[in-house]
Amino acid sequence: MIAAQIFYKVVTFLMMVVMARFLGPKEFGQFSFGFSFVWIFLFISDFGLAELFIRDVSLKADLLKKYMNNILTLKLYIALTAYLVLIILAWRYSFGVEKFWLIILLGASLILDSFMYFFRCIFRVKGTMEYEGGLMVVEAAIKFLVIFVAINLGIGLPGAILIAASLLLVSVLNVFINLTALLSCYHQFSFAFDAGFYRYLLKTSFPFALIYILSLLNFRIDIIMLSLMRGDVAAGWYNASFKLIEQFILIPITLSAVYLPVFSKFSESTRNLHAIAKKTLWLLLVISAALVVLLFIFGGFSVKIIYGDKFAEAGRYIFVLSLVLIPFFIKPITEKLLYAMKKQFIVCAIYASGVSLNVVLNFLMIPRWGINGSSLATVISEVLTVALSVFVYKRLYSISIERRNLLEAEMSFIGNEALY
Repeated sequence: MIAAQIFYKVVTFLMMVVMARFLGPKEFGQFSFGFSFVWIFLFISDFGLAELFIRDVSLKADLLKKYMNNILTLKLYIALTAYLVLIILAWRYSFGVEKFWLIILLGASLILDSFMYFFRCIFRVKGTMEYEGGLMVVEAAIKFLVIFVAINLGIGLPGAILIAASLLLVSVLNVFINLTALLSCYHQFSFAFDAGFYRYLLKTSFPFALIYILSLLNFRIDIIMLSLMRGDVAAGWYNASFKLIEQFILIPITLSAVYLPVFSKFSESTRNLHAIAKKTLWLLLVISAALVVLLFIFGGFSVKIIYGDKFAEAGRYIFVLSLVLIPFFIKPITEKLLYAMKKQFIVCAIYASGVSLNVVLNFLMIPRWGINGSSLATVISEVLTVALSVFVYKRLYSISIERRNLLEAEMSFIGNEALY
């Protein structure tokens, strides 16, 4: 998984560099706006079902067929609803014909990607992550090849629209490939309709869906607010810096993806769960701090070299934004810990607090400090989110240990009485 993630991130980052150089700051800012707009509403398509699937089926493997068949059917209904909502919102808030079509194309692409992600979750639950890794490598290769060919052919479309149409084609191809791989491994796949089970799935997965959108908002809302308050060029500079920083986030994201089924299996063994979490969090804290130092020294130079002279101005803002690596390295692990302890509602409340603070700080800081103000708002909100998550986890761990010690003392007392 780690090897596949590294390959995927390197290839997609090179693709982003090619796109940024092809589009320029203004059109890249428009594309960033459309992509961020779509991501904010994409939670409707997945609705947290993938996270619920991994958590529940990791505990009871015999539930795989029931969950897989019902969730795939339910996702078809939800996807149609999600796309309809996206069209209405794009028509109402896209601020121009070109941005409207950009959102429509990217929306269709990302909804297909949500199905592809669910197909891969099935391999993850079964512990066959080599299949997921191989499919990620294939996806990255196809994506880079299609984008590269589209840019060289041109086809007479506006740059951002051309890129969005190419991504839609990539999503169609990858859904077909992932579905074929799934069917080759699990021949008893079928669609199922269980209304009672649907109610359980929707009710239980809703917090996961809300957490998904809230976790995305802290980054995507910055680009949207910068685009509206400072223009597309500022949004393009911000996104260029963020895409460079984003490559390092694959470390905690990959670990959290692998750890969720592990945490779920260890959820009844509090001490084992805490031992894994403690070692992992300290390691990630050290790595993230080292990366911030490297970006402080080489970040501005790297932006200019990678994106070209048109994005040289973006290098001025990378250090403040890079500070977000420290809380973001810790955040995915604490999130999965609380998932395993079935405290997703608490995670939802914590993330809502962080996003609310980010929006308020953006309104206050962007007019005064521009991109640096937006970056600082994100850093502060992420630090608050992680601090609250760690506090809640430590409190739950302490309560669990106290209860276990009390239970052991009671059992020992009963045993002594029986012996006497």
